[in-house]
Amino acid sequence: MTGAEPWVERPTVLISHATMGPALLKALGDRVSARLVDSPAALAPARQAEIPGLPDIDTIIGFHFPPDALASLPNLRWLHLTGTGSDHLPTTGLRDNVLVTNSPRVAVEPVAEYALTGILACLKDIAGLGERPNNRVWFGAPSRMLSGSTVGVLGAGRIGTAVIRRLTALGARCVAFTRTGVPAVSGAVETVASTELDGYAHALDVVVCCLPATAATEGLVSADTLAALPPHAVVVNVGRAGSIDVGALYRGLRDGRIRGAFLDVHATEPLPPDDEAWDVPGLIVSPHCGFAFPDEALEVARGFFDNLHDLAAGDVPRDLVVTSVASPVVTSPRISAQTPAAADLFAEARARFTDSLAEEARLRPGDAEIVAGAVRHSVEILADVAAARAADPPPPVESPVVVIGMLRTGTTLLHNLLNLHPRLHGPALWELAEPAIAGSDPARHPQAIEKAQAYVDEYNAKSPDFASIHYLQADLPDECHRLLANTFHSMVLEMRYRVPSYGDWLHRQDHHEAYAEHRRQLELLMRGHTDAEGGPLTPVLKCPFHTWYLPAVTRTYPGVRYIHLHRDPVEAIASTASLCRSVRKARSDHVDLGEIGDQWRNRIVPLTDALATDRADLLGGRPVLDIRFRDLTADPVATVLRACAFLELDADDDFLAAVRDYLGRNSRGSHGTHRYTPEEYGLDSVVLARATAPYSRRFAL
Repeated sequence: MTGAEPWVERPTVLISHATMGPALLKALGDRVSARLVDSPAALAPARQAEIPGLPDIDTIIGFHFPPDALASLPNLRWLHLTGTGSDHLPTTGLRDNVLVTNSPRVAVEPVAEYALTGILACLKDIAGLGERPNNRVWFGAPSRMLSGSTVGVLGAGRIGTAVIRRLTALGARCVAFTRTGVPAVSGAVETVASTELDGYAHALDVVVCCLPATAATEGLVSADTLAALPPHAVVVNVGRAGSIDVGALYRGLRDGRIRGAFLDVHATEPLPPDDEAWDVPGLIVSPHCGFAFPDEALEVARGFFDNLHDLAAGDVPRDLVVTSVASPVVTSPRISAQTPAAADLFAEARARFTDSLAEEARLRPGDAEIVAGAVRHSVEILADVAAARAADPPPPVESPVVVIGMLRTGTTLLHNLLNLHPRLHGPALWELAEPAIAGSDPARHPQAIEKAQAYVDEYNAKSPDFASIHYLQADLPDECHRLLANTFHSMVLEMRYRVPSYGDWLHRQDHHEAYAEHRRQLELLMRGHTDAEGGPLTPVLKCPFHTWYLPAVTRTYPGVRYIHLHRDPVEAIASTASLCRSVRKARSDHVDLGEIGDQWRNRIVPLTDALATDRADLLGGRPVLDIRFRDLTADPVATVLRACAFLELDADDDFLAAVRDYLGRNSRGSHGTHRYTPEEYGLDSVVLARATAPYSRRFAL
């Protein structure tokens, strides 16, 4: 089911770009029917009759357009912007039923580099040096150091965070200014609400604007802000022109109250020859070219085809723009205008994750495409779940059994055994991968199972030792982190991929809404799971990552009962590091064992402290059964009987026979031998034991 319209198969494309047009036409090749206009001005309503075949155009690639240029194109279905911003679209006459996508990744690295160029040009007075040879004067103005400077970076989107990475690498101290001041921005020494800018201005040596054009950013760098800057400060703008009061900036430069400025964006472009900016001392005027680089057209074309691929598959275009003038209408049940709410709710998390993937994960090219497909599929799942629930609301789930504990503590074994009980159901991997199909479309169950098994087989082929660490099958219970991963709020993503900036962001977030979506998906997939009398089965869930977010679990499932497994933390941390190595090598050839060891030590040691001192509060008073790993592995049948007694479930002969049969078929080592040492991952067992001693004492390990 793709939902793709006929025009998507081979769009009729008009390219309208002042400088990139011919290169774009070449980059698109013959995969679409494309033509070129000489300049965007050719699309002015008065000139449109001069363009042959214009009424047949269904797709336009461009950025700037004359007023009302898009109002009278009857077949226009898709506008793909060569840049990021869409604030200029209201003047174009764009109809509400036109899909809009943009090119958010193309300019990130070039603009970040250009911002750094502007900063250094002002600090080193490059403009002044350029003038002096004409006067035959041999002297230099005192320059300032970037290293050690405090830089205020306004806006922490893709470009802002890329600027911060470059500045910190050169020794600058970055303060990030964002709309709310939370969450903290990776690499910044401090993250502050933009409303506090004036109070910080006196301490800033450099101000860099990387802001979009919104009502909140208009005039953010005001006359008061500029007056509060120290006289050696420099101002750089690579965002949108309206964020700075340029009149006040010009006065500050003329009066010597501001050292220099570098502006790549202007209220009127091209900047008129008689504009006062040309004569302001200390101001470097740049003709909005920070985004330009040799492969720009090729990258724009690549982004265009990525979005076209999504549309052809009936998927959400990865670079969808929802603007005040254009609400996307795509005739697919999966991405209709009626079901984007959940996807939009987690858009920031998705962007954080995909940015970190692109910049840090170092995936193999073929695997990068697999992961990109998984990201798109998560968006589709949330839309499918919302649609299925709206059509036929499922019964509520308030009282699951949740198996928790650090990773590598025996949770998988216990989960599989409890799933055998006739009153419990552990969601299978295929159900977690397709919750909407599991709960609302029985005819598609075989196809979903086959697809999930293909995923397992592909993963095991890429990482042959993975099965010896964590055995997967499409029809066996699996961890419900898959439901959270659809919201891009799951630690499994920092387990699978090297995404440190995403991981740091993730652990500063409130996870309650992500868990609410977890429940919405779980309720749907549990529909139809009943006991012999037709009553609903109780879901038994398992995911070690829940252990970091217990208050969110309890709030979401007020009747939850916990089973908490415990293992010597030294063994658990080393085994977790080994698991991480195995899953990462499935998608990347760059696996740093020392880095992995540091990551999981830094995640798990603080968790053991919290569990040792505050577990009752974290659980919100909900009942909990503690089980030690060594007891489970020594006598799994007796341990399962303890769990059944805790859950007030009868353990009849048929259930115990099923337990013994499972244990016989899945004896230790039956899927391979898992070998590892702490030292492989740069871990010191003695230091770890000392750091986690309170936890070990608290739970008698």
